[in-house]
Amino acid sequence: MLFYIIIALIAIGIFALALKKPFIALLIFLFLLPLNAFIITYLKHFFDLDTTQRLILTLWKEWLVFCLLIWSVWKITHLHSYKVTKLYWFDYLIFGLFVLALLTIIWGIKDIKTIVFGLRYDFEFFAVYFIGRVMRPNPQELKTALKVILASSLIVVIFGILQATVLPWDFLNKFGYTYALEWTPGSDLQSSQIVGSTRELSRIISTLSGPNQLGSYLALISGILLSTILFARKNLFKLGAGFYF
Repeated sequence: MLFYIIIALIAIGIFALALKKPFIALLIFLFLLPLNAFIITYLKHFFDLDTTQRLILTLWKEWLVFCLLIWSVWKITHLHSYKVTKLYWFDYLIFGLFVLALLTIIWGIKDIKTIVFGLRYDFEFFAVYFIGRVMRPNPQELKTALKVILASSLIVVIFGILQATVLPWDFLNKFGYTYALEWTPGSDLQSSQIVGSTRELSRIISTLSGPNQLGSYLALISGILLSTILFARKNLFKLGAGFYF
């Protein structure tokens, strides 16, 4: 019972934050997203949570996005801003990507559970983009968001490097990960993904849920860093971004 009371209070706090300080709520989302798998796995292990409680914890992202969507709809309906409702060419590209993802999921997958989870992740991306468009952050806020994204990615990169070099392959098992050679839905995450039948070759996951997710995330961060290097005006910032890249 105590668990659900705490979760309810946190949910109320997230709702209030999203309505009063939506940009701060978005920054929290951007910072914690790549660390989510590690945090949830460790909390489940530390507090010995059951499967239902773990599932509730994983829904913090969807709840925060839902609260921000409520704020976005309210802003559009009350402000009637032309800049908010006007569609640009890149809006059509994002919408087309979302439709393509929907068609791929619906036509290419027969399992209903897999379709639901696929729609969940695709809609979450589309919703965050919509929230950002409605929010229309100023240049200073954009810099702050970039710093938050890079700070979070720095944690992912450093831990990934340590995992690939000095840390033992089962280091994450201390935080609730599993020794299993294969992952099955609903089970704990693997500490690393084994290639073949032995542990001589394994794929690191850093703080994400798997090596494929880590690769996709690093590709996204690399694109952001490359754009930062190309468009940064200050030489010092260029040097720092280039060193990180």
